[in-house]
Formats: sequence, structure tokens, C-alpha cells
Amino acid sequence: MPYEVHQVSVRFAGAGAGEGEFTWGQREWWKEMLQDESWWPLGGVVSVPPGRSLGDLVEETRWRLCRFPALRTRVKMGADGRPRQRVSPSGVFEIDVVEVGEEDPVVAATRLAAQYTDTAFDHEHDWPMRMAVVCRNGQPAHVVVLVSHLVIDAAGVRALVSETEARPEVPPRGQTSLEQAAWQASAAGRRQNAAALRYWGEVLNAVPPSRFQNPHGPLSAGIWHGAYDSYALLPAVQVISERSGFDLPTVFLALFAVAMHRVRGVDPVVVRPVVDNRFRPGLADAVCTAAQHGVCLIEVSGIAFEEVLQRAARSARTAFKYAYVDPWDVEVLIQRVEIERDAALDTHCRLNYRFRAGTAPEFAPGPVPPGTFRWLDGNDGSPLKHLTLQIDNIPGGVRLGLHINTAAFAPDDAETLARVMESVAVFEASGGVDGQRPDDRSGSMIMDLDRG
Repeated sequence: MPYEVHQVSVRFAGAGAGEGEFTWGQREWWKEMLQDESWWPLGGVVSVPPGRSLGDLVEETRWRLCRFPALRTRVKMGADGRPRQRVSPSGVFEIDVVEVGEEDPVVAATRLAAQYTDTAFDHEHDWPMRMAVVCRNGQPAHVVVLVSHLVIDAAGVRALVSETEARPEVPPRGQTSLEQAAWQASAAGRRQNAAALRYWGEVLNAVPPSRFQNPHGPLSAGIWHGAYDSYALLPAVQVISERSGFDLPTVFLALFAVAMHRVRGVDPVVVRPVVDNRFRPGLADAVCTAAQHGVCLIEVSGIAFEEVLQRAARSARTAFKYAYVDPWDVEVLIQRVEIERDAALDTHCRLNYRFRAGTAPEFAPGPVPPGTFRWLDGNDGSPLKHLTLQIDNIPGGVRLGLHINTAAFAPDDAETLARVMESVAVFEASGGVDGQRPDDRSGSMIMDLDRG
């Protein structure tokens, strides 16, 4: 049914205006956003607590726009054709107010979020946020808020939400993106970049030539997105973590490396983990986009899993240190090394650990349900990546989200990869009960773990 829609104008003014180069974090995502023809928004649908009025939500939005330069940041193309960031001192932001009448406001808000996501975005003229208040019979029920990945990442969203709840009277903590870009151009920033590039050069010269080719691909559509929901993987990973002393991300990294070797035969395994970079000075609480891809090189062939864990931990520590780097320089370096070695290098497998640790998941008593795999959608989007594995929470378990380029990675191999990660984890957590070995191809050996 058609909705009644009107707009509320929010006038704002804040500090931190100016123009400057993109930060390394902004450079990390810019090319891929253009390739995907997407603004890669973060956010979603949030329910409105009882008693909050439209005026309250408008005032909160104005406070955010005034306080955080990221929400006032747009793109300006330089004379050299390279993008720059431009932070406005003031402006007007429009909130869509949608009256859904008797329709379920959750359904309407979810549909509206999808519409916002899919609608073309003008980085030079649009504010980097889209927002709607979904009302039922005049009362706000849900808010849709989406913010461009160019100005915020997951850690930035958490900082934004935390500050909004606390409403501190002191200035925002952390460097703005303009301040970050200025430091990155300084002598100290150039030293950091040079050291990181030396590390990347050493890794790239050890990376094996790419073996990623699907003899039956590319398929239609070229990019497939699937998901494996596992309820045995998380308890097993927790057992391995507690026994070994390594944190959950390290265990998942080691499992990914082992599974890649078993499914695709590569060794050493090259993994590009997403690093939030928030341990850097001035970035812990910054509302910005600072996440970048690091690079890990992990040898796994003929090595016990305990040793793979140690190697994954060492590789991750170094990768995290040198993920803070100009990605445009990294791209040039990769191209140069490929020319020197006369080979395409295997640098296109990515791992994004988005699992939110903290509150222990609630496991249902009884046998563990079997894992389920399904293909969700396909498109002809960016061919830059061979495989991206995203690790997310689901109630009582873990979702392994797989994005594959079918020219390089067969769909059957993607599903097998997820199942092998699970079977290896269960086997290692159980200590090899009854001498069973995980099935390297099907991942079908799923053992019951006592959740009680």
C-alpha cells in the first residue's frame, strides 16, 4: 500500500569543517564501492522506545550532525582526478517521515532500508546518511538509519551510538578524518607507511602464484553469496580457545587457513583479514572509517593444528601492525611485484571477523542441530575478490557468510570450505575422539557436543 510521506528539515552547524586528502581507511573502500556501484551503508532498523516523539528524534539527529564531522563529509574530486574529503560547517538534512497506517511498521521499515540501500548515491552532493522515521497512527515506531561506509565502519557505529546515549558535554574523543589524513601525510605517517610497505613487500615475494580458477566458471551471475549456519562450530572454537589460550579470532583464522589448504591445496595460505585499526592512537573512539585489510601468510601443510594456531597468531600480530598503510600504495606494490615475478599473486581471499564476543550465547540443551547451507543471491558485481568469508553471530551459533567470484571459486568448494572449518574445529575440540578424522571434502563428520 502507498505510504504517507513528508520530510522534516534538520538544520545543523558544527566544528571541524575543511577539505583534505582521503584517509587510508577511506581509500581502502572507495574503489570497491565504485566497482559495486554501492555506497555500502552501515546501520539498519531500530525500534523507538515508548514515549519518544518525532521531535526527540529530530533533536537527536541534529545533535549527531553538529557533533560528528563524519556525518557532514562528502567527496570532492580533485584536479588530479583523485577524490578528497570535504566536511561542511553547516547545512540542512532531510528526514523522511513515513506513516504506515495499519501495516506492520517493522515490515515497512525493513522494506524502506532495502530501498535506501539500493538507491543510487551521489558521493559529491548527498549527505552520507539516509534516515526515516516510520510511524503508525502518528507515533514513531521504528527508525531507519544508514550511513555510508566511506565515513564510518562498524567500530565507528559503536562509538556513535555510545556517545549518543551518553551525550557528553566535552568535545568528541578521537581524531576526525581530516586530522587522520594530516597525520598520515606527516613525517611520522610516512614512516609508518614505509615500514608497512616493506612488510607487504616481504609477504608478496613469498606469496604463491594464484591457483584460483574455476574450470566451470564464471557462472551466472558472476558473484554468489551463500551462508552456512553452524551450531557446532562455536562451542568447538570456544573449547579450542580456552585450551590453547588463543582468542576466538585467532582460532577462526587458523581454521580458515587449514580449510583453504584442504579444499584448494594452497600452501602457504594467504588471508586478508579486516583489521579495525582502533588500537592506533586517536582512533579508539573516533567516529570514522578506519578498518583496512591486512595480509597473513600461514603455512599449514603437514603441521599439527596446535602449530597452525601459533603461526596464525604470529602472522596476525604482524599483519595487524602493518594494516595501517596507504592502500593505494599497496595496490601499486602488488602490481609491481606481479610484474617482477611474472605471475598473478594469490591475494584475493578475505576474512572479516564480525562476531561480537561478550555475552555468552544461549545454547539449547540436547543434541546440536546440523549446520545448514544455502545460496542467498547472485549478482554481477565487483570481480576484485575471489572469496570473502564473513563470520557473524546468530542465536546459539555462527554464520559463515561466503561471497565468491565464480570465475575463481566453485560454489561446491565454497560450501565445502565452510563445512571443513566446522569439522576440523569439532575434531580438534574433541581431541580426536575414537580416532575419527574430519572428512576433508564433505565436512560431514558432525559430532554431538554436550551443551548442558
